[in-house]
Amino acid sequence: MFIWPGPAPTPPGISIESIREWNLQPGNIGLTANHVLILLGSLIACAIIAMVLRNPPKESLWIGLFTIPPLIAIWLYYALLWEVRVLVPVAVLLLPISLSAVFGRPTKSEGVETSQSF
Repeated sequence: MFIWPGPAPTPPGISIESIREWNLQPGNIGLTANHVLILLGSLIACAIIAMVLRNPPKESLWIGLFTIPPLIAIWLYYALLWEVRVLVPVAVLLLPISLSAVFGRPTKSEGVETSQSF
């Protein structure tokens, strides 16, 4: 038997002003930085290595270029910043670029022709 407890005694929403006030508290900024570093740190580092030393997939770069900035802007404006699970789509978009740091083809500057297939 399932019993529905009814509505919660708290208001259903939080105002943007209270979200900003909570986000700008010094302890919460550090907490957010730790969470973002844990979620996206290694992916961002590998993506930078891939863009400098490898040939990442161009489609992934274009898709990331047009989708990651709006996702981060919406997260910064509307979300409680410590809720970094909202950034999981950013991690999914960075994954192919990050994997090309390990499995991608070397660039011509490394002395290997990029037309070779591995």
